[in-house]
Amino acid sequence: VGLGLTATPAVASAYARERVGTAAGPSALATATIACAAGQMAGPAVTGMAMDAFGLASMAVLVFAGYVLATAFAVADQWRMRTVLAPAA
Repeated sequence: VGLGLTATPAVASAYARERVGTAAGPSALATATIACAAGQMAGPAVTGMAMDAFGLASMAVLVFAGYVLATAFAVADQWRMRTVLAPAA
């Protein structure tokens, strides 16, 4: 878990820079960095509040919701790359 958490901001930043042009690179890097920092700050707080309010089982629901959300973003990104940003053949 530790290495995954440490690598996530670096991987997200590299991925963001890869997905945009040269001019938008710094902005994409800043957005990815801010998103990772916000998630690292809000995640434990939201999980702690949910566990206090709903018990230990709520953590599993939150983890599942996170995976569903990540999957939805990945599917949307793949769709966008194939349809919106696909090079004209």
